[in-house]
Amino acid sequence: MLRRLGSVVIALAALSSPARADAPDPVAIQVGAAQMTVGEIESRLALLPAFQRRTLGTTPDEIRRRFVEDALVPELLFSEYARQKKLAEVPHVRLRLREALERALGDAFLERAAAAPLDEGELRAYYDAHRDDYQKPERIRIARILVDDDALARRILSEASGIKAAELWKQLARDHSLDDATKLRGGTLGFVYPDGRTDVPQVAVDPALYAAAAKVKDGELVPDPVKEGGHLAVVWRRGSLPAVASSFAAERDAIRDILVREKAERAFAALREELRQREVKDENPALLETLKDSPAEPSTTASTLAPPPPLPPPSSSDPSPRMTERGLR
Repeated sequence: MLRRLGSVVIALAALSSPARADAPDPVAIQVGAAQMTVGEIESRLALLPAFQRRTLGTTPDEIRRRFVEDALVPELLFSEYARQKKLAEVPHVRLRLREALERALGDAFLERAAAAPLDEGELRAYYDAHRDDYQKPERIRIARILVDDDALARRILSEASGIKAAELWKQLARDHSLDDATKLRGGTLGFVYPDGRTDVPQVAVDPALYAAAAKVKDGELVPDPVKEGGHLAVVWRRGSLPAVASSFAAERDAIRDILVREKAERAFAALREELRQREVKDENPALLETLKDSPAEPSTTASTLAPPPPLPPPSSSDPSPRMTERGLR
């Protein structure tokens, strides 16, 4: 069936006709200079979820017809109109096109990396190297006030109780703690591991604090001051996280995704450096000094000017249209 709507030609019959493997991919839609082949339409239709297909019709022919007429033809019409109006030459549109092309290139790198086989040894090696992420003991959230005097420590234990315990604790920490790094945040150390490590890699404490906190329940104070180096610590167990034990089998697929992305990012970075060396012919850093300062209040388009990530993530948007109360969107 052929139908001409102005400059639009649709050959729906080609979609239902079987094609030889060696035959050229025929054009099924012609909108001005824009074309879409049978293969491209079939690929787009294959991405449409089953529940959306059901909204388009009850037979394959009806589904194809509605999909082409309600989704693909308008898409080509608008894109052709934009081409005729030379929208690609508008600065902010040009920026969006560059961003879209970079995302598409990033998707291509991810697809290529995902298609390449990964050795089981690589997956296991990653798991072993990051075992602390998958095998974690119970972690205890600890706050402590560090003092030198046993009498003061016991007075703090006596005062830091009752309904206003949290408020009083913060004030006592500010007034008495010798640890300048934590006194202004209520002596909070974060989640502490049995060996004294914390959830902040650069921070470690005496394991005695964990051992003491492990003997009380969440929300309770350790009843006696705890010796910490040459000082005494008043310890409050604020909460805890249970132990985690996730096996290699449970994490295998997630690890594969991580390694695929790392591989794609390395390839993407290598291409960026290769292109920079080959294509960047002239740089004049002095001209940067002539740029105007950014406005105090960001404009509504400021977010579009932010630099893209090293490797754009795979597109999460559904490439197929969606049926809404106002039609296929």
